[in-house]
Amino acid sequence: GIPSIFIPNLETGADDQLGRAMIAQQTSTGLLLNPLTASGLKECLEKLLDETNNAEFRKRYLSLCQVNGSDVAAQVLADFLFQ
Repeated sequence: GIPSIFIPNLETGADDQLGRAMIAQQTSTGLLLNPLTASGLKECLEKLLDETNNAEFRKRYLSLCQVNGSDVAAQVLADFLFQ
């Protein structure tokens, strides 16, 4: 898990970026920046660049993440290609 700042695009109707960003914020696995402001961005960057905070974000993410989707996708493609 890479600690991330989520800046949702509220103009798209087909994708609930705000909802997913709120989940990251609520689970303390990422930061939600809405609205995008210079002071808000500075605050988020300071939190992510702090080694203690960064380690905590990673720890929380890893405690929640049970499956790496890229590994699953790679296996599906390999199975398809080599049948």
